[in-house]
Amino acid sequence: MSFSGLILDFDGVMADTVGTHTQARLESFKHFGFNVDVSIHEEAHRHGSHPPEIIGWILKQAGFIAADANVLEDPTVQKVVALKNDIYREHAANGLTAVVGFPKFINWAYDLYGTENLAIATTASRLHEVNPFMRRYGLMGHFKAIVGKEDTPVGRTKPDGFVYQEAVARLGLDAATLAAIEDTPLGIQSAQAADLAVIGITTTHTAVDLRKATHIIRSFEEAPAFLTV
Repeated sequence: MSFSGLILDFDGVMADTVGTHTQARLESFKHFGFNVDVSIHEEAHRHGSHPPEIIGWILKQAGFIAADANVLEDPTVQKVVALKNDIYREHAANGLTAVVGFPKFINWAYDLYGTENLAIATTASRLHEVNPFMRRYGLMGHFKAIVGKEDTPVGRTKPDGFVYQEAVARLGLDAATLAAIEDTPLGIQSAQAADLAVIGITTTHTAVDLRKATHIIRSFEEAPAFLTV
């Protein structure tokens, strides 16, 4: 399919934040003496959108808190979340690791579309997550617009369409000519709320999870052929 530009999600599309979040959780659990099988951590991102939900689910699965515990109020969840967030921010400040194939793909996309037609729409922090990543991979000049956590009104994070609507406005292009690249059902819903075609990439969720996307790719290796048809 032919598009005039792309708007990309950050977590799970550009940066392997699932792996970084998993590592931060493993370190925080180890600090508190909670021995939890790594397979539970790797599955956890499918069971919540926020640290208390995800960590609460893990602690319940491992039997460290009651199955009916309120994860938003449980003191064990709160102390693990606080340490995990500190560890994650430390990793993010040093620049997160790219999703496999992303650096090669985005340089290809930059050559095809140019800065004026590329944007990022994310719930991640521009200052503390996106910018360190961009510096790490030499991408600071690749995107005309970056809409992140600092730009998003309270209550308008994904699946609300705000971040994508704002990215479209900053690009100054017709949404009907643009595509978003997303890795989650909530992200797909957000992009579709901005009237964008959505390319789902199975970096963090299955093709079944992403079935509402316009098109699904398994890796960035498949993207150039699809985008130049």
